Amino acid sequence: MRVRDLLAQRLPLLLASAEGCALSALLLHLLGVGGAPTAFICLVLFVPVAVCCGVEAYTRSRYYRHLARVLGELDRKSLLPQLMEEPPFAEGRFWKEVLAACGKSMNDQIDRRAVEAREYQEYIETWVHEVKTPIASLLLSVEGGRQPDPAAVRREAERIDGYVEQALYYTRSGAPEKDYAIRPVSLRQLTADALKKNAPLLIESGARVRSEGLDRTVYTDAKWVVFILGQLFQNAAKYRGEEPLSLSLRGEAGAEGVSLSVGDRGVGIPPRDQGRVFEKGFTGENGRAFARSTGMGLYLCATLCKKLGMGIRLESRVGEGTCVTLTFPKGSYHLAGGEAGETR
Repeated sequence: MRVRDLLAQRLPLLLASAEGCALSALLLHLLGVGGAPTAFICLVLFVPVAVCCGVEAYTRSRYYRHLARVLGELDRKSLLPQLMEEPPFAEGRFWKEVLAACGKSMNDQIDRRAVEAREYQEYIETWVHEVKTPIASLLLSVEGGRQPDPAAVRREAERIDGYVEQALYYTRSGAPEKDYAIRPVSLRQLTADALKKNAPLLIESGARVRSEGLDRTVYTDAKWVVFILGQLFQNAAKYRGEEPLSLSLRGEAGAEGVSLSVGDRGVGIPPRDQGRVFEKGFTGENGRAFARSTGMGLYLCATLCKKLGMGIRLESRVGEGTCVTLTFPKGSYHLAGGEAGETR
């Protein structure tokens, strides 16, 4: 920015000072003061103002030229607040703080995106290892011209389908509002659909299911909740220990809304891991001891519950089992557009 441009911004002040000098000269003339003293007084009134404006314009212009040079030499423009000199005027120091805050916000956002990208890459790598196991089983079942066992083929194919579905929901979890529809549905229908979808795994695990209080209606997206329940069933089957799987499904109405509890009698979760089970990628002691795990199942459950306005909490005792409770908000106030079934 040039000096004359900065002086132009001070033109109103210079004109006001000149006007004050003119009025002072007129007053002095009316009082009979001579021309020389009047001129001296006017110079004393005007020159300091003009000099201050000129010095300020020159100082700012010099600093702005330095700032433009530094900016032009930078590949990453966001580093400017860290490299710019301390401005010699108060307004510049204020804007430096503003730029520093903006730069920090952008860098934090970049860091978050980098972490998300790294976590996604790690998830995909783990997911590939997971899905290779049922694929290898399918290939072995058809090698050597043997007649494959249809039940075994179906079981492995469903495992692959489950892994693919989890990856799909993980991808969509960032913006599920584009793919869900809120409508009234009973807890019995939700649990029945989830049990049917995961029937082969539950049968293989020797599951015994007890249910009570499921004749209650909630407002939610059935597809997403069935997926959440499926993740809970799969965890219960994976960590059931040596005993057959025992599942309990219980619906209950409370002050916060209608709750659905999914309990098992598996190995349970150590107390030190319970506070982190909903974190992305966290596998914990059980995930390392029982099977290779992506650590994404409960994370997806918590993420989707939050998007759907639902609550989720977990209670567990080692050797006794785990209970996960989903809480559906009361009423239909969160129906999209006010009508059940309308997609948001």
